[in-house]
Amino acid sequence: MQAPVALAAAQCLKQHRPGVMVQGARSQRVLTSATGMQEGAFILTLVESACLAGRGEIDEVKSTRNIHLVPKDQSVSLRLERLIGSAVIVTGKLFAGPTVHCFSPIVMEVSDVRPAPVPEAPAATPEIVEPTGDPAPSYAKAREPTARDLIETWRSFNGLVPGKRVDSEKFEIVDRRVV
Repeated sequence: MQAPVALAAAQCLKQHRPGVMVQGARSQRVLTSATGMQEGAFILTLVESACLAGRGEIDEVKSTRNIHLVPKDQSVSLRLERLIGSAVIVTGKLFAGPTVHCFSPIVMEVSDVRPAPVPEAPAATPEIVEPTGDPAPSYAKAREPTARDLIETWRSFNGLVPGKRVDSEKFEIVDRRVV
């Protein structure tokens, strides 16, 4: 499988080559064309600016972060609709947007679209919070209690159970609940 194009400042994207892959955030906007008409457009917003190499000055694009996406067929159009607001990888053929109906200097005729892989977040090291050891813990009244507040509140409740040792328990905070 081919990887999406890395958009380096020194290397411009090439026009009229099928199978070019780019990655960005997919959106849909209603824009006003040069003729004053309101038109809907699929737009891909790139993380970094891209340029487009052309055959002449009129075909070249020096820098843009947006690509106007034009679906090749109805199935691609439906997939673009479903992926509004998502990070996507689109495959297709690029060209300069010379008409009044183009809403970005670069236009792509899209032959395929798929969700971009979500980068894995590094595993967070859990913070260990020990009970204070206070034999008479108090109930926390904070609107946004800390992990220690939650533990001490739990311990204050458990202290009501006869014969229970609240100073030697271990706790795990999951989604702001003590388990």
